[in-house]
Amino acid sequence: MPIQNIDECNCPILHMQMDEVSRTPCGHRFEKAAIIQWIHHAGYRGPVCPCCRGPITLHGLVDDPEYAAEIRQFIARQDALELEAERLDAGIIEELAPARAAEQEAPRLTEQEIEAIVRAEMQRQIDDDALFAQRLQAEEDEADARREIEAVEVAEAAFQAEQEAARQEALEAARQEALEAARRQEVARQEAARLAAANPPVRPAALVQVAVPAPAPVQVAVPAPVAAPVQPAAGAPQPKISFARF
Repeated sequence: MPIQNIDECNCPILHMQMDEVSRTPCGHRFEKAAIIQWIHHAGYRGPVCPCCRGPITLHGLVDDPEYAAEIRQFIARQDALELEAERLDAGIIEELAPARAAEQEAPRLTEQEIEAIVRAEMQRQIDDDALFAQRLQAEEDEADARREIEAVEVAEAAFQAEQEAARQEALEAARQEALEAARRQEVARQEAARLAAANPPVRPAALVQVAVPAPAPVQVAVPAPVAAPVQPAAGAPQPKISFARF
């Protein structure tokens, strides 16, 4: 794929245009001298790619002259476009000519300058790693705190659910007990009704009032006392006795 912008022409370590290009196994391209210095100054973790942190070695580096040629072609095209634009204004051409000449005559970096840049870039990456580790640790601590809060909330919800279940169970037991008591009362009532129907009570006979007529008065004729007969004296006349008829 052809180069699309100037950033693809610059080394990720030196941040300058690449001249001799080397490609890592992960596909990233660097200035050859810079990536070699990077590998030589790797720490205890071993050399890693500055872009993706994948493992790299000196033996894994591959020279990429074709990409270097593409860079030169891209820069030539960019220069041609700039010159074409500059031709539209002769005054601008005169102002930019000394700067362009100085840029073209700028010397290449020395080995010591490349090493210094590499060390600075590696230190920057170490600092970035430290910041990333701190941020990652903070995120892990926050995640642990969230998990603890969630665990407490879950335990509280489980406790509340258990309490509610116990309350519902108690209410159901009370309801069942009330239903059982009502059922026993109904059975007792039905049994009493059955016994009452089988053995009806003996009712006393109704009292009948009979009118008894008062007894009629009875008149009894009591005979008068009979006087003892008087013996008349001798020679006296006999009295006459008469009886009254009733």
